[in-house]
Amino acid sequence: MPAERSEPYNDVFLLVLKALEEAGALKELVLIGSWCLLLYRHNFGGNDLIPAVRTTDMDLLVLRPNKPRQKADVPKAFANVGFLEEIAFATGYAKYNREGFVVKFLSPLRGNGGEQVQSVKSLKITVQGLRHLNYQEDELVTLSYQGIAVRVPRPELYTLFKFIVHELRKKPAKKEKDLDTAQQMTRFLMESAEGKTGLLWALSRLTKKERQAIMRITVDKAPLLNGLFQGG
Repeated sequence: MPAERSEPYNDVFLLVLKALEEAGALKELVLIGSWCLLLYRHNFGGNDLIPAVRTTDMDLLVLRPNKPRQKADVPKAFANVGFLEEIAFATGYAKYNREGFVVKFLSPLRGNGGEQVQSVKSLKITVQGLRHLNYQEDELVTLSYQGIAVRVPRPELYTLFKFIVHELRKKPAKKEKDLDTAQQMTRFLMESAEGKTGLLWALSRLTKKERQAIMRITVDKAPLLNGLFQGG
């Protein structure tokens, strides 16, 4: 499991954003995973209920690998700021590593659900398909970090997916971390009428199967949220 840090990797995180912005690639990408929490905190008043812990993994989503709007040489941009490309021999999937800080590129899982690795020629990268990443444009929000515009999932939807994904985790530590993040974000969002409205909106964007999972999980793990969804 990647080591967890609260502050030391903020500088390299910013370095990645700047490199991708300068290469013209950032507009093609969506920041997902735990580093979203830094942007939520930064843009929503530094609320202590938003978890501060982040990992040494930075996940970036390519929503439509086959329909890019920009062209950029991402590997070159990473090499220019000290990242090494690590390619899996069996699949060709590439990650980028700088002293233990790893950047990965993902895409929504398509088809029968088998492992998918595909090339995004316009960005010169490979992406791996995973479930629960099929965001629509109106399910994303652009937030500012150190003057850089970054697209992230809306926090309400991010929170619900954390509840769902935590059950799929095989490692207990990751399972516990995802659940803790979902619970803390729920407490933050439930503090305001706007947050509650956003959570109801997020529920409406889930598939039937995902809604059923949320209702089952939150009975015990987030009873106030379950009550909101039940109309109470």
